[in-house]
Amino acid sequence: MSAELKQATQAPRVLTGLGATRSFGTEKASYWRDGVSAKEDYRYWAMFEYLKLSPSFLAVSAHLRGTRCKYPLPTDFEVVSAVAKDFSLVSTEVEPWEWWKQEGKHLFGIRTPDVKVRVFPEVLTEKKNAISVSWDRSDAIVLRVSLNQTKREAMALISRELEKQEFSKGPPEQYLPKYSFMTSKIRHSSLALGAQVLSYYTISERELPLWWIGNAFGLIPGQCFTEEQMERSDHQELAAKRNVLTIAASRLIRTSILIAENAARGRFPSAEPFPEAQRDAYKRTPGRRKSS
Repeated sequence: MSAELKQATQAPRVLTGLGATRSFGTEKASYWRDGVSAKEDYRYWAMFEYLKLSPSFLAVSAHLRGTRCKYPLPTDFEVVSAVAKDFSLVSTEVEPWEWWKQEGKHLFGIRTPDVKVRVFPEVLTEKKNAISVSWDRSDAIVLRVSLNQTKREAMALISRELEKQEFSKGPPEQYLPKYSFMTSKIRHSSLALGAQVLSYYTISERELPLWWIGNAFGLIPGQCFTEEQMERSDHQELAAKRNVLTIAASRLIRTSILIAENAARGRFPSAEPFPEAQRDAYKRTPGRRKSS
């Protein structure tokens, strides 16, 4: 057995819910600081990672740059092209945080302030007789409330004053984010683990066996084994464990490819199959892998 394959039989790296999600951040954007508002969400980073694993996205991005790509252009080129143009930095070597600052927050954020009331706690007195309130990128009403009245009287006056103002009846179309996430049952940990496994499956220099990948990522902890356990196990038992790990890795890879291909069409997170998905782009040559 080669040293590379033996490495997979070291103590399996079982990725739990916490461990599997550390690669995805939850950055947000504040209107007052960034010019857009975007809530915290780990799926920003998940989509970033999956787009880099989509054959359709990579093929179209290369075509738009005028470079070659080993993957064919998808039949729904125009659909993927629109996403590839919006997420143009993803196909480069840019770091995730740089992508978020330059591109991501503008795609998932809205150019309007967070929906909240800002309170200026200063009370005007003889000693503190002035306060400065600046325009913060959006129109606002600033009220001065005298304290020599009851709270009920003040609230009634505020309510009458607010009735005179033109408030939004709902979010205008231009305030909706260009991209939003789908409601999905795919778990946070599953997204993180799927991206890692698919990345290892596609980027590794050698075509490592699926059982190797399943063992290295601890897809089924009860079936994983260390080098010491491998030497003690009989061939039949070891073959059974490898078979289970192969099936688990294969299923996760197929699902992850669909998630990546859906992401290339602006649908995320989704593992629904569709005709245009390049599901066989990463298909390996049939036959037993040559041993080292």
